[in-house]
Amino acid sequence: MEEIESTLRSMHLKPNSNVESRCFNLDISYSSLGRITSTTLAVERPEDYREIRLDRNNISLIEEDAFGNFENLQRLFMTDNQLVSIKVTNGLKQLELLELTSNKLLSLGSSDFPKLTNLTKLKLSHNKLTTLENSLCNFEQLEELSVHHNELTTIEGYFRCNKRLKLLDLSYNRIARISSNVFKNLYELVNLVLNKNQISFLDNQAFVNLGKLEGLHLDHNRIFVVNRTTFVGLKSLRYFHLNNNSLEDIEPYSFSDFKNVVYFDIKQNNLKVINTDALRGFDSLELINLPQLSVEKIERHAFIGLPNLKTIYASDNKIRKIDREAFINLPNLRSLYLDGNQINLIPFMFSQLKQLTYLTLKGNNFGRIDSDIFAGLDNLRWLDLQDCSIISISVGAFYGLHNLNHLDLGVNFLEEIEAHNFVGLQKLEFLSLRDNQVHKIESSSFYELEILGNLNLTGNKIDKLDKDTFEGLRQLSKLNLSHLSINFVDPGTFIGLENVKDIDLSYNNLTLINENTFAGLPKLVNLSLENNQITFLEGNTFLGLNTVEFLSLKNNIIRIIEKNAFNGLGSLKKLNLSRLSINKIEADSLIGLSNLEILDLSCNNIEILPSNVFCGLFKLKELYLQNNTIKQINQYAFKGLHQLEILNLSQNNVALLTDKAFFGLTSLKKLNLSGLNIINIESHAFEGLEHLETLDLTKNKVTNLLTNTFAGLENLRNLYLNHGLDIISGFAFMGLQYLRELKINSPRISKIDTNGFSGMPRLRYLIIDNSQIDTISSYAFQDLYSLEIIVFTNCTIRTIESKAFTGIQNGLSINNQRNLILKKLSIENLKPGAFTNFTFLNDGFATFLLDMSFNKLTNLYAHNFEGLTNLTRLNLGSNRIKSIKSLSFFGLKHLTSLDLTNNTLGIILANTFEDLVALNNLDLSFNQITTLLSNCFFNLEQLKNLNLRFNKIKNLDSAVFRNLSYLQKLDLSGTQLPKYPNDLFSIFRSLTHLNMSHNKISQINPLWFSSQNFLTHLYINNNKIFNLNAQLLLQALPNLTSIDLNDNMISCPKLKQILVVFYENGVHYSKTQDDFATDKIDGITCRPIEETQLDNFEVALMEAALNNTNSTNHFENSTEISILTVYLIKRLIESLKVIHKKFDDQNKIICEDASLFSNAQSNNKISIFEALLIIICILICIGKIISVSKRYCNRESNNKVRRTPSNIELINATM
Repeated sequence: MEEIESTLRSMHLKPNSNVESRCFNLDISYSSLGRITSTTLAVERPEDYREIRLDRNNISLIEEDAFGNFENLQRLFMTDNQLVSIKVTNGLKQLELLELTSNKLLSLGSSDFPKLTNLTKLKLSHNKLTTLENSLCNFEQLEELSVHHNELTTIEGYFRCNKRLKLLDLSYNRIARISSNVFKNLYELVNLVLNKNQISFLDNQAFVNLGKLEGLHLDHNRIFVVNRTTFVGLKSLRYFHLNNNSLEDIEPYSFSDFKNVVYFDIKQNNLKVINTDALRGFDSLELINLPQLSVEKIERHAFIGLPNLKTIYASDNKIRKIDREAFINLPNLRSLYLDGNQINLIPFMFSQLKQLTYLTLKGNNFGRIDSDIFAGLDNLRWLDLQDCSIISISVGAFYGLHNLNHLDLGVNFLEEIEAHNFVGLQKLEFLSLRDNQVHKIESSSFYELEILGNLNLTGNKIDKLDKDTFEGLRQLSKLNLSHLSINFVDPGTFIGLENVKDIDLSYNNLTLINENTFAGLPKLVNLSLENNQITFLEGNTFLGLNTVEFLSLKNNIIRIIEKNAFNGLGSLKKLNLSRLSINKIEADSLIGLSNLEILDLSCNNIEILPSNVFCGLFKLKELYLQNNTIKQINQYAFKGLHQLEILNLSQNNVALLTDKAFFGLTSLKKLNLSGLNIINIESHAFEGLEHLETLDLTKNKVTNLLTNTFAGLENLRNLYLNHGLDIISGFAFMGLQYLRELKINSPRISKIDTNGFSGMPRLRYLIIDNSQIDTISSYAFQDLYSLEIIVFTNCTIRTIESKAFTGIQNGLSINNQRNLILKKLSIENLKPGAFTNFTFLNDGFATFLLDMSFNKLTNLYAHNFEGLTNLTRLNLGSNRIKSIKSLSFFGLKHLTSLDLTNNTLGIILANTFEDLVALNNLDLSFNQITTLLSNCFFNLEQLKNLNLRFNKIKNLDSAVFRNLSYLQKLDLSGTQLPKYPNDLFSIFRSLTHLNMSHNKISQINPLWFSSQNFLTHLYINNNKIFNLNAQLLLQALPNLTSIDLNDNMISCPKLKQILVVFYENGVHYSKTQDDFATDKIDGITCRPIEETQLDNFEVALMEAALNNTNSTNHFENSTEISILTVYLIKRLIESLKVIHKKFDDQNKIICEDASLFSNAQSNNKISIFEALLIIICILICIGKIISVSKRYCNRESNNKVRRTPSNIELINATM
C-alpha cells in the first residue's frame, strides 16, 4: 500500500486550490496500482470530483470504503483490470455511470453495492459472470445494462426491479431458455440483444410485456421452432434478427403482432418450405432476408399480407419449386434475388409482380428459356441470367419485357443466336452474351434492339463475321468482339452501325485487314486490334476512319511500316505499335497523322532512327521507344517534334550521345535515357532542350562528367545519374539553374573537385550514396545557395578541406530546424576553416545542428568550426578525439549544446570552451578524463547541464567549477573519485539535480550540500554506503523531492528507518528495476542482516572462542585427518541455521562444540585444537569468498541475493 500511495503522490493528483470551477476528473490509467484502498485516492476536495478513470491498472482488490468520500462522483471507469469480485459499501450516491468491463468478475450480489438511486448506465461486459443474483435491485433507475461476453446461463428474476430499462445487452453468454417472466416488468425496453447465446426454447408470451421494444436480436442461437404465441405483444418492433438459428418450421401467424417491422433477417436456418401464411403480420415489412435457409419450396401465398415489401433476398437456397401464386399481392416489390438456387421455371410464375424492376436468377440450372416465363413483368429493368446452363432461348421468351434495359446471359451454353430470340426488348440498352459457345449469329438476330448501346460477345467461338450480323443496331455505341476466333471480317460487316464508338477485336486470329473492312463506322473513336496475327498493313486499310482517336495494333507480327499504312486516320491521337517485331520504319510512313499525340513503338527491333523519321507528327506529345535495339540516333531524327513533352529511349544500346541528337525537341519535359549503355556524353549533347524538367541517365556506363555536360538544360529540375561515376569535373553541372534534386550513387568517386557542384543555385536536395570519398575539396559546394538537404548515406570521407562547405547557406530544413548531418562517414581529418562562409539562414526561430558523430576524428584544431556563426547544437560524440586545441570552438557564440561523449579525451585544458558563452549543455561522459584544470570551464556562465559520468578523474576541487554558479544539473556518476572535498559543490547556487551514483562512496557528508537549497534530485545508488542520516541530509537539502539509494551496503533494518524519514517528509525514492532482487524494502534494495553481521565481525571474538578449547586436552594428539567424516561436516553446516540466537553466549556454546568432538575421540587421534583450527580457517575463507561474491553480484550483476552463513555460527552450533 505504501508503494501505491507513493506512486499516486508522484503523479501530483491534488487539484489546484485556486481553480474557481469545482469539477474535476481523475485519470490514472495504464499503471500498476494493484489495489485501491481508502487512502489510495486521498485527494483534496473529493466532493468536487465528477469522473474517475482507473483503466488498465492490474487492480485486483478494492476496499469497501475506497470511494467513501466521493459523494458527488457521477462516472466511474475501471475497465481492463483483474477484479474477481467487488464490494463497495459507502459513497457513490450520485453515480450515474459505472463501467467494469474486461475484468474477471465471477458474480455480483445484492450486498456488493449500496443503493445507487442515480445510476442509469451499468457496463459489465467481458467478465466471467455466472450470476447477478439480486444485485440489480440496487439500481432501480437503470436505463442501460450491458452484460455481453459473460457466462450467464439463466436470467430468471434478475430484472424485476428495473422498470426503466431501455437497452439490455445479454449477447455472448450461455443462456439456454427465455421463460415467460424474465422480462415481465420491462415496459420501457426499446432494444433487446440476445444474439450469440445457446437459446433453444422461447416460452409462450416471453415478450408479451415489451410493448415499446423496437429492436430484437435473437440471431446465432439454437431456436428450432416458433409458434403463434412466441412473439405476442411486440407491437412496436421494427427490426427483427432471427438469422443463424436452427428453425425448421414457422407456424402460420407466428408474427401476427409484427405490424411495424420493416426489416426481418431469417437467413441461415433449416427451413425447407416457406408455408402459406407463415409470414402473415408483417404489414410494414420492406426487406426480408432469406438466404441460405435450405428452402426447397415456396408455397402458394407464402408472402401474402406483405403489402409494403420492396426487397426479397432468397439467394443460395435449394429452391426447386415456386408456386405460381407464391408472389401474389406484393404490389410494391421492386427487387427479387433468387440467384444460387435450383429453380424450375414455369410460365407466368412472376406475372403478379407488376412493379418488379430487378430480378436475378444467376447460378440456377434452367437448360432453356421458354416463352411466357417472364410474362407480366411489365416494369422489369434488370434481368440477370448468368451461369444458368442455358442452351437455347425460345422465340418470344422475353416477350412483354417492354421496359427491360439490362439483360445478362453470360457464362451459359448458347451455341447459336437465332433470329427473333430477342423479340419484345425494344428498350434494351445492355446485352451480354459473353463466355458462351456461340459459333453462329443469324442475320437480323438483333434487329429489334433499336436502342441497344452495349453488346458484349467476348469469349465465344465465332470465327467469321458476315454481313447483316449486326443489322438494326443503329444506336449501338460499344461492341466487344474480343477473345473469339475470328479470322476474317467480311467488308461491310459494320455497315449500319452509325453510332458505334468502341470496337474491340483483340485476341482473335486476324491475319489481314482488307480495305473497307471498317466501312460504315462514321463515329468510331476507339479500335483495338491487338493480340492478333496481322503481318501486313495494306495502304488505305483504315481509309474512312477519320473519327478514330485510338488505335492499338499491339502484339501482332508487323515487321515493316509501309507508306500510307495509316492513311485516313486524320483524327488519330494515340497509336500503339508496341511488340510488333518492327525492324524498320519507312520514310514518310507516318505521314497523315497530323493530330497524333501519343505514339508507342516500344518492345520492337528498331536499330536506327533515321533523320526526319517522325516528320509530320506536329502535335506529338509522347513518344515511347524503350526496349528496342536502337544503336544509332541520326542527327535531326526528332526534327519537327516541336510539341513533344515525353521521350522514352530506355533499354536500348546507344553508346554515344552526339551533338544535336535531340535537336528540335524544344518542348520536351521528360527524357528517359536509362539502360542505354551510354559511355560518353559529349558537351552540349542536350543543347536545345531548354524546357526539359526530368532527365534519367541511370543504368548507363558514364564514368566522367565533363565541364558543361548539361549545358542548355536551364529548366531541368530532376536529374538521375548512373552508378559508378569516377570523376565529376568542375562546372560539370553548370547551367542547371532550376535543378532541385540530385542523387549520386558512385562507389568509385574519390574526390569532389572545386566547383564540382557549381551552377545549381536552386538545388534543394543533394544525396550522395555508397561513395568512398577521399577528399572534399575547397569550394566543392560553391554557389549552392538554396540547398536544404545534403545527405551522405553509407559513405566514407577521409578529409574535409578548408572552405569545403563555402557557399552553402543552410543545411537540412525540417520543422524550423537547420541541420547539417555528417555522421557515420569515417571522417578522419577536418581541416581548419572547412565551414568558412557556410551560412545558416537565421529566421529568428530555427535551431541549427551540425552532427559529426560516429566518425574517426582524433584532434580538434583551432578554427575548425569557423564560419558556423549561428550554430546552436554540435554533436561530436563517438569519435576518437583525444585532444582539443585552443580556439577549436572559435566563433561559436550561439552554441547552446555540445556533445563530446564517447571519445578518448584525457585532460581538459584551461579555456578550452572560452568562446562558448551561450552554452547550456555540455556532455563529456564516457571519455578517459583524468584531469580537469582550473578554468577549464571558463566563460561558461550560462551552462546549466554538465555531464562527466564514467571518466577517470583523479582529483576534483571547487575551483574547477568556479564559473558555473548557474549550473542546474551535474552528473559525476562513475567518475571513480577517491574523495569529495567538503566545499566541492559550494560554488553552485541553482543546482537541482546531482548524480553521484556508481562510485565508491562509503558515507554521505551532509556538509557537501550545505549551500544547496535548490537541490531536488539526488542519485547516490550503486555505492558502498553503510548508513545514511536522513534527518541531517534533509536539513541540508530542504527542497529534496527524489532520491535513489539502491544497491548500497545499507542493512534492511536501517533502510527501513531511512525510508520512514523520507516518506514522512514527502521525498520520493526510486524503486529498483531488478526483478530478481529478494532483499528489498518498499522496492529499495538492501543488505540482509546476516551479511552486515559478517562484515562487522571482529577476529578477536574468534580468537577468544579458540582459547576456550584448551579445557578439552583429554583428547588424544594423533589421528588421520580423513577421520573427519561427512556426517560431521553435514552437522556443522546445519548448525548455520540456528546460531543467530546464540551469538552472545560464546563460552557455553564453545563447550558444547567441544563435547561434539569428544564423541569421535575413539577414532580420532588429532587434538581438538588442531581440528577446530583447521575447520574454522577453512570455513572462514569459504564464508568470506561467498560474502564478497554475493556483494559483488548484488551491486554489479543484479543477481539474486543468497543467504551467506557467518563464521561464528559454524563455531557455536551444536549437534
